[in-house]
Amino acid sequence: MKKFLLVCTCLVLTLIINGQTIDKKWNVGLHGGISQYSGDLGSSFYKFNTWNWLGGISVSRYIVGNFDVNMLLTKGSIGYNGEGEIGNFSSNFTSVLLNARFNLLGPESYFRPYLFVGAGAMLFDKDLDITESKVDYVAPSFGVGINIKLGESVMLNLQETFLYSTSDLRDGLAAKSNDMYLFHTVGFTFNFGKSN
Repeated sequence: MKKFLLVCTCLVLTLIINGQTIDKKWNVGLHGGISQYSGDLGSSFYKFNTWNWLGGISVSRYIVGNFDVNMLLTKGSIGYNGEGEIGNFSSNFTSVLLNARFNLLGPESYFRPYLFVGAGAMLFDKDLDITESKVDYVAPSFGVGINIKLGESVMLNLQETFLYSTSDLRDGLAAKSNDMYLFHTVGFTFNFGKSN
């Protein structure tokens, strides 16, 4: 984890030093926040009495008009603390999501709200031991966010990501519906690359 943070820090410093401009088509971001669960045990969506932290990096590429493609890699923990006999669970996870994003305003705007939809996968293992029994697929992932321009190539990013899992086993119950997750993140993103 320390090596991961060191690499991310070096990448950010490199991007800032190179002085990217807003019209450059590639974007990379660093994000942090909390994750929440909803499933057979109950729902912690928008209840902030339990904190499950996450961190991640994103890479985006402008496509055409107000559309771009975004890949988000996230690592953290997820869980639920039940009361009484309801039960609880806790797990580490790594997720990879590929999203199509529609920006509601053009790149000249200081505030750029957006909507996105996509799909991906979640690995429930601390040590990244990838086996079929530890992987759940996410379809769909969707959400909303906003980029706020702070400088020539730096933006503050706020995002809500909803993930619908194709599995109903991570909480130990397979009763009602598949497990769902919610990520609340804040981060900084940086534009780079050759201008068109």
